[in-house]
Amino acid sequence: MDYSSFDDIKINRRDLGGIEDIKELKIAVPHMRIVPRSKRDNINRVIELIKESKKDHDPHIFLIPSWFIAGPIIEYPGINQNTLRKFAEKIPGPLVSILIDIARKNSIYLLTGSLLERAGPRLYISSLFISPFKEEGVVFKYRKLNLTNNENIYIAPGKDLGIFDFDTVRLGVLLEEDIYAPEIPRILALSDTDLIVSFNKLSKSFVNIRHIVMTRAIENKTLLINVGGILELSNKEVIDIKTMIVKGDGEIVGESKDSSEEEIFYASLKIRSSKKRSRKTEVDLLKRIISYARKKRIIS
Repeated sequence: MDYSSFDDIKINRRDLGGIEDIKELKIAVPHMRIVPRSKRDNINRVIELIKESKKDHDPHIFLIPSWFIAGPIIEYPGINQNTLRKFAEKIPGPLVSILIDIARKNSIYLLTGSLLERAGPRLYISSLFISPFKEEGVVFKYRKLNLTNNENIYIAPGKDLGIFDFDTVRLGVLLEEDIYAPEIPRILALSDTDLIVSFNKLSKSFVNIRHIVMTRAIENKTLLINVGGILELSNKEVIDIKTMIVKGDGEIVGESKDSSEEEIFYASLKIRSSKKRSRKTEVDLLKRIISYARKKRIIS
């Protein structure tokens, strides 16, 4: 299956598993604590938070923070290509099988933040959208476009934008430094997205992300969910990156506290009876813009 974001990916009402009459799409946005290099603990915590959200609000989609497996591996001291390849996941592969199982057992869609993907000789920083009702599980994949200088040493950039349709709702995905390149969220907004989800790196470089998030929401007039989280380091230091839900007019409707406490926020989008969008013209335009941005080194 081709996972290009320019495919006509459409998740129909019948795929929602017997809830065809839903009028709004409910999304759970966790502000989650992640323990470095503790894959089992972190996965168990994801499961606990999903069960909690299902009990309280029964969302359709659960967002999983970036580097939820072991923390931002690429920023750890002493990292090299061989070490990264050991941490990288094949898609499909063992981690994807675990996530599909979680999605099916809880009848919930999962949209992940950054994970390290291995595809042949190349490594990518990728986001996955997983369906509990589709046989293949993974129905969408986006690879990070705007890499840091350090990432460029080891990681290959993606080629396409993170855009997919969920019924009549169009979602855009940003990974980490994507949000620092204003052209990328702008193109998503011009693609008529109803919601942009930005997954932040749990790193000191994102501590002051709040004003960037508000700026991107306002300049694009688009609802923006910024998924941060809490990273516990071995020396007891805690990095707490803001989780926020911001409307296109700048109104903050949800924001994590500065107390390093876990929380779950909820957002909802109305599902319209129909919304026709022309894909071909828009896709051709976006490809040209991305190509131009690369030539001008606006993005990596």
